Amino acid sequence: MKYDYHHVSPEHADIHARLVNWALWADPRQRSMIAPMFRLYKSKARQWHTPEVKPALDTLDAIKLEQAVRALPPDQRESIRWAYVRRCSPLRQCRAIGCTYEGLYHLIQAGRGNLAVRLSATRVYPESKVAIAA
Repeated sequence: MKYDYHHVSPEHADIHARLVNWALWADPRQRSMIAPMFRLYKSKARQWHTPEVKPALDTLDAIKLEQAVRALPPDQRESIRWAYVRRCSPLRQCRAIGCTYEGLYHLIQAGRGNLAVRLSATRVYPESKVAIAA
């Protein structure tokens, strides 16, 4: 039986959007070293091609999500990282975790659900009492 590891159930749509943002932030393959000599260079290709519009990256939300992903149980954490950042063979990930294809599918779904619950809980702090001089 084949499993669609990138299927997102409707209740996980919000967390999926945040995880996609986090994956753009966490992907080590997207950063490249530029020699200092070429740092301010502008290509002349923009004269012939329309520029690409890249999605805006919410860095603060990505950092919050990274902290939440780190707090997940190890198997869920590794399966979420695999599904959004690493994107290698499912067989390799199943061997690394020690589960079946079905188990990997359920770990991804459980990880999304666990993140949704952790990040939806809002903490209410009492307001600080400041003396205002009249």
